[in-house]
Amino acid sequence: MDLYKKFKRNIFDIAELKNNDKLLLSVSGGPDSLVMFDLALRLREDYGIDLGVFHLDHCLRDESEDEAEMVREICKNNQVVYWIKKEDISNINAEKSGSIEAIAREVRFNHLKKIYFKEKFDGVLTGHQANDQIETMLFNLFRGSGLEGLTGMNLTSYYDKMFLIKPLLNIWREEIENYCNKKGLKPSIDNSNYTLKYTRNRIRNELIPYLEEHFNDSIKLTLYDTINLIRDEHRLINSVVDDIFIELVIESGEGYLDLDIKKLYSQDIAIQRRVIRKSIFKTKGNLDGIYQKHINILTDAIKDEVETEETGKDYQMPGGVTCRVEYNTISFRTEKWYKKHKTSYFKVVIPDLGEYTLPDGNRIRLEKFKINQIDWKKYIEMNIIFIDYDELEWPLVLRHRKAGDRFKPLKMEGTKKIKDYFIDSKIPKYKRDKTPILVDAKDRIIWLVGERMDDRFKIDSKTQNILMVKYEFKKEGE
Repeated sequence: MDLYKKFKRNIFDIAELKNNDKLLLSVSGGPDSLVMFDLALRLREDYGIDLGVFHLDHCLRDESEDEAEMVREICKNNQVVYWIKKEDISNINAEKSGSIEAIAREVRFNHLKKIYFKEKFDGVLTGHQANDQIETMLFNLFRGSGLEGLTGMNLTSYYDKMFLIKPLLNIWREEIENYCNKKGLKPSIDNSNYTLKYTRNRIRNELIPYLEEHFNDSIKLTLYDTINLIRDEHRLINSVVDDIFIELVIESGEGYLDLDIKKLYSQDIAIQRRVIRKSIFKTKGNLDGIYQKHINILTDAIKDEVETEETGKDYQMPGGVTCRVEYNTISFRTEKWYKKHKTSYFKVVIPDLGEYTLPDGNRIRLEKFKINQIDWKKYIEMNIIFIDYDELEWPLVLRHRKAGDRFKPLKMEGTKKIKDYFIDSKIPKYKRDKTPILVDAKDRIIWLVGERMDDRFKIDSKTQNILMVKYEFKKEGE
């Protein structure tokens, strides 16, 4: 099968794209991306595919400006819309931790995401080919990325909801070089690919040739077949994990996920590892920088939580994810989630009955009834309380907790610090500062909203007037 037929099959049969879809190509100007660009032009001619090109001038080599100009010219000559961005990766690397390659990839993908969603593309094409697949598998093996890393790269995948396609992944470097010669394509050659400074280059230029010469002259084909075999079995195991995962999730949404630790710990350790990887992926949208050592840290933390009851520990994962093991829950939160849900401390005076919208978008409603006007006992919702109206001193105030706060929990003897109540009730740390507290004019705590009211304001045989307080949380998306 020639290259164009393979390429076309990968686009339509594997990636399931359609005629007239929009494809964004990540083009460096090297042999792989240049061949991908040429094949995509043929696809446009035959099937009406709409094309766009992105190029990152990373300022890492003297030739980078020339490469950017070359990409600009081939796009202009072929009437393809293009985006060229210039970023000094060396300066960014000095400010952030990580390898040059990882940071360049992050910067490139951030630009691709912006263009992809703004211009409503249907897929992003990258020029990874079969040799890259072999090198990636060996690279992952050496850094300890687990079984999933040995499956190499997928022809289709998602990165933060961006659909990625690697249409050259079953095409060898030799085929690409032959295509360039046949078509007269003149790609840019990155001489840094030959330096032995980088691990991936040593795998390509030293390890694989050594294995071919001394162990198996068909080692690349052998490894390629092994990758496909591992991927098939990995897919089967994942289907089992998916069913188990559903039973373990307590709560999830954009940038956050909570799992039941005891249920997770009851699973085989292999399932635990996969569930953790899946949780991190679902939380941040990718597994960049996540290796087996990080998964092991969390499986050990789960074991400690269950067997020793050590609780309340945070673990920082690469890529801005915080994992917290606390009160039979392991929670995953992104930096973006924390910024969005950062507690905005407020103090709202409630002068009288009525409905009030709070600074965080939530609402509180207060309504007065005679004792015989409402069957208050039938209400069992956590966001509604009924209290003795005549015991209050107005105005009321809604605020967040402060140091030294105490109250008398309903049906309990004596007072208790709010801090101790939260700990004893196993309220997760991230919820404690977000819990609103309703107090009266004497700063007596009436209600920890959604948790417990104060016993001093309960309805009893002497009560004549009832105050209903209803707290309405803002709906997601409002």
